[in-house]
Amino acid sequence: MPAINLPYARRETTLHYEGGTATGADAFGNVTGKTYRNGMVTTRTFAAATAAPGPNAARFAAVGAERRGLAYDAAGRMASAVVCAAASGACAAKSGADHRYFTWNARGLATRVLVGDGADDATPSVREDMAHGPDGGRHFRKSEWAAGSARRTERRFSVGTFEETLPDASADDEWVRRTRVSDHVTHVRRKVRGGAETSSFEYLHRDHLGSVAAVTD
Repeated sequence: MPAINLPYARRETTLHYEGGTATGADAFGNVTGKTYRNGMVTTRTFAAATAAPGPNAARFAAVGAERRGLAYDAAGRMASAVVCAAASGACAAKSGADHRYFTWNARGLATRVLVGDGADDATPSVREDMAHGPDGGRHFRKSEWAAGSARRTERRFSVGTFEETLPDASADDEWVRRTRVSDHVTHVRRKVRGGAETSSFEYLHRDHLGSVAAVTD
């Protein structure tokens, strides 16, 4: 969605953009509703001007029939997005739903993202644990997720342009090592479990914003 000029948003209640229509804006320029071309409707409710972390922080967000209550830490970073049991009123957590919880370090970098029934869920649907270096770059990530009745894990280590991925014993690969040759080329070495090591290149095709739009070999 293109950037919306806030004074314009304060005057108008219907804003048209490429993906659909933004319907409604509050006094602070926050878009409170969107209707997409595929018919999906989203709404957001914002905090009062005097409430922490400020009037631009959404308190509730609804996508279709699912409504989430959003909470923030003392620094204004999102701490949780909980699926509400009711469609209106206070947001009591819906039992068995995939709520989202976020943990941050003192520098404002995410150290954990958890999707599960609670922040202390021992067997969440997904959990990402991350560590960062002095420059703020992420140098370690551990991923854990549910795969049917089993649990899967994967570890990634990054240093500069090099990254190594170590899957668990159930994966086909024993390890995968990637070296970024340039913004458009990555060298990939892969060791198949019980097999030989292979070498290949990946070519990254980027859009006008620099985001990867396609990868070919």
